[in-house]
Amino acid sequence: SFFDDSVTAKQFRTDLKAAGDVKTLDIRINSPGGSVTHGIAIYEALREHSARKVVHIDGMAASMASIVAMVGDEIHIADGGFMMIHDPYMWAEGNAEDLRRYADMMDKSKEKMVAIYAGKTNLPSEDIAALMTAETWMTSDEAVEKGFASKISGKAEVVAEMKLDNFKNMPQAVKDFYAEARPRPDMGEPAMAETTKNEPVPATLAELKSHCEGADAGFLLEQLEAKATVNDALKAFNAKLKADAVAAKAEADAVKAKKPEAEAKTKPGVEPLANAGTEKPAGDPMERAEELTAQRMESRKEPRHKAWAHVMRANPELRAQLIEAANANRS
Repeated sequence: SFFDDSVTAKQFRTDLKAAGDVKTLDIRINSPGGSVTHGIAIYEALREHSARKVVHIDGMAASMASIVAMVGDEIHIADGGFMMIHDPYMWAEGNAEDLRRYADMMDKSKEKMVAIYAGKTNLPSEDIAALMTAETWMTSDEAVEKGFASKISGKAEVVAEMKLDNFKNMPQAVKDFYAEARPRPDMGEPAMAETTKNEPVPATLAELKSHCEGADAGFLLEQLEAKATVNDALKAFNAKLKADAVAAKAEADAVKAKKPEAEAKTKPGVEPLANAGTEKPAGDPMERAEELTAQRMESRKEPRHKAWAHVMRANPELRAQLIEAANANRS
């Protein structure tokens, strides 16, 4: 999730496996959504399960939570509940090529989501795509009418307070409904202070390890002590990766600067070979680095600069070989 409470695909698969060989799965949803990749993975884990699946939307199934809901053989939405679909979005950084790659990834994600919605509702893909672009909120009646739910059952119950300031077209009825999640004095509970309503929730160690993969123990401890949220930790981790890349370049430049200028010149009477340095030796470190980077980009869906930074950090010997080769080429 991009919000506070979070269920990862890995955790979900573990819990689902622990349920055993059940005949029916009752899947209860009240969520504003979260990560596209985790949401798709949770959907696929449920789709592959042999049990009959009955989805119960107790309050809200928004964004990726609505994708998970589509796995149901039956989809029950509570009277007064809501469903929302919209285009995938993400935070991005990098150069122009990185941003183009991000945009391509988002287009592919939307294609997958449109196929899932269309397969359940039988609506034309073009209509689904337009509803997503418009950020469409549906009441329980509208969800059933459009085929996103099978039936209305029971009365919607608020089971958790949610941060709902991340959407642009949210109806007032949705805001009013989830406002009921705040404890009331007449229920014998203290009223929630307005200043703590959206108080950030510090990330757990497991969340930090999952989102900041490859981070060392010192970084993780620093984030825990700072009570950083997942988003804050991610920003700090990205900044650290950039700093590491800058430091590596500075180190290479420093090594180059220490070489005597005379060594950088061709010896008198010796003509340089036309093809000198064009043939890469066996086990060329650059080829190995590019191979590892490509593998990580493919497996982790990371932009090149992040994958490269991880490879350099995880393979100090390879990094040293690259620096040595770069200095040798310069000389």
